[in-house]
Amino acid sequence: MPNKQFSFVGLMSGSSLDGLDLALCSFEKTKSGFKGFLLKTATSKFPKNLAKRLAIAASLDNAALAKLDHDFGTWCGLQVCKHFPTDTFTAIASHGHTILHNPIQGYSLQIGHGASIAAAAQKPVICDFRNNDIAQGGQGAPLVPFGEKHLFEKVDAFLNLGGIANISFLHNEKPIAYDICGCNQWLNSIANLENKAFDKDGKMAKKGIVDLRLLKKLQHWPYYKKQAPKSLANQEVMEHFTKNIPLNIDASDLSATYVEHIANEISKSLTQFAPKGKLMITGGGAFHPILIEKIQQKSNWQLIIPDSIKVQFKEAYIFAFLGYCRWLGLPNTVSQLTGAKKDTCSGAIYLP
Repeated sequence: MPNKQFSFVGLMSGSSLDGLDLALCSFEKTKSGFKGFLLKTATSKFPKNLAKRLAIAASLDNAALAKLDHDFGTWCGLQVCKHFPTDTFTAIASHGHTILHNPIQGYSLQIGHGASIAAAAQKPVICDFRNNDIAQGGQGAPLVPFGEKHLFEKVDAFLNLGGIANISFLHNEKPIAYDICGCNQWLNSIANLENKAFDKDGKMAKKGIVDLRLLKKLQHWPYYKKQAPKSLANQEVMEHFTKNIPLNIDASDLSATYVEHIANEISKSLTQFAPKGKLMITGGGAFHPILIEKIQQKSNWQLIIPDSIKVQFKEAYIFAFLGYCRWLGLPNTVSQLTGAKKDTCSGAIYLP
């Protein structure tokens, strides 16, 4: 394998609906593994109408969903051209925006059509990273641990606090990774009740009082009894939220209760794996001081939060890396984590 260096743009659109993260990265395969460099980053906020369509995408009819798929792809391609000269990278690797995820039934849908991205940017596109793994009997998730293993410093576990909180324990004989519970999807939805996009600096959670009855109710989610490998769909996360909101509860109390619940479930995952270790935390929730404080209080793990760029753009960086591996024809999934029959070289390629 030649040690040629390639540059890729990674695109990540998360379930928290706070915009499209873009990361220009370069990668090189060496004798000892891989080298990766996060060169430049940007975030494009969703136009209001596009954000509304994405929020209700799972309930759209077939024609409207297909139209959104291509419209969103075109918009993504234009954002790449807006932020990065197209002569500075080889191809685009897009996670897409997850609308449906049901690996038990054999499918997962991330919209933002690769052909539309490629046409808008006039660059090759790698996308649809999950379905090859699902076709091999896997969950199609988690995919990020592959990048964590090869691109990041050695820690005992990685915790991503995105729309969904997910964790990976990589440096042991048998790696484990799975979705723990909802995170920013819940906390942002509570902030929305106060006409806020998110709970900046955790002010709502800090002011609120934990509702013990609701906290106990939240713990009885059948998902928590499942064994890994397991993954959550956005619809499951929000269904659990909407059916458990008590009437006439103050939004700040609701926020405090959900922060407590999220921290409880994360600490359970940590302590079940090991009494202590080093935990790297990324994702938007890393900027929520009350949530981080609660996680620290409930575990003996050492929490490591990298610089703000890596916190925010980690997943875009890693999907650029998954695209790089697909471009070279290398495996980019870990079947031990997803439950698939074998590691796969996943991702569909669209040429402009």
